[in-house]
Amino acid sequence: MKPLEQLNEKVGLLLKKTAALEKENALLKGTIAKHQEELRKTRQNSGSMDAVGALLASDAVGDEDKKEMRAKLDVVIGEIDKILATLND
Repeated sequence: MKPLEQLNEKVGLLLKKTAALEKENALLKGTIAKHQEELRKTRQNSGSMDAVGALLASDAVGDEDKKEMRAKLDVVIGEIDKILATLND
């Protein structure tokens, strides 16, 4: 094989590898963006949970309302746990 043909073959392989890496990079950027959005939502829910916790601790809320808030809080915590499990994968 002539040196020019060898060089041409190597350039072709490099171009294929570059295209594959660019595709992988785009997929990883999409995954990162998705996880960042989930993390933002988790942080936002965390602030809401602090407010609910403060309400539950106060005497300003009746027992029925406390039970309802605790049930909603359990749902939110479950959602956060799912998001965290996804982020750890």
